[in-house]
Amino acid sequence: MISTQLWRTPAGRVFCPGIEVARAKDLSRGMRADNQAAVRECVRLLVDGGALFVLPEATGDLGFRHLPFRRGAARILQAVLAEGVRRWVVPLGIH
Repeated sequence: MISTQLWRTPAGRVFCPGIEVARAKDLSRGMRADNQAAVRECVRLLVDGGALFVLPEATGDLGFRHLPFRRGAARILQAVLAEGVRRWVVPLGIH
């Protein structure tokens, strides 16, 4: 999953491939993406055996504290499990 802000330029689309989503701050800047369609695409990708990378804090800004986690990754996994598919979940932290 990738923020729609990174897809505004041709170079961004080449160097930052992914499933486009709009974060709250993207929306406030006038950038749009169909997040519900993106979640469905993520589920289909995982059901079909693909891999997905999600940063659950939904930000690219580094700060001095953790941000609240978003529920999108858990909802995607829940939908995949509802399809009867078992996938690995590998948590990692970036510090």
